[in-house]
Amino acid sequence: MNYRIGLDIGIGSIGWAVISEKEDGHPARIEDFGTRIFQSGENEKTSESLCKGRRGFRGVRRIERRRANRRKMLKNHFQNMVLSTGHSTTIMPTSRTTMFTR
Repeated sequence: MNYRIGLDIGIGSIGWAVISEKEDGHPARIEDFGTRIFQSGENEKTSESLCKGRRGFRGVRRIERRRANRRKMLKNHFQNMVLSTGHSTTIMPTSRTTMFTR
């Protein structure tokens, strides 16, 4: 006898069912079914996301990574400009706080 497994995957729960099949492939009967309900991803008192702190730290890491990549690209661009003009000028890096200020 063959079986089919059905899943209903939602945001806060998963529903499942096991159905047996007849020889011709048509469903015969429901063998078992159930649900699994997850805890809410929010603080019950304040309704704030439990991931808020991690999301903030992840945003800071992205900003720092992008800033470092911009500095690297800018340095490569200036070095390519110097190489293409033939001048032997050394580019000295500036401090991090003065290079990218708003």
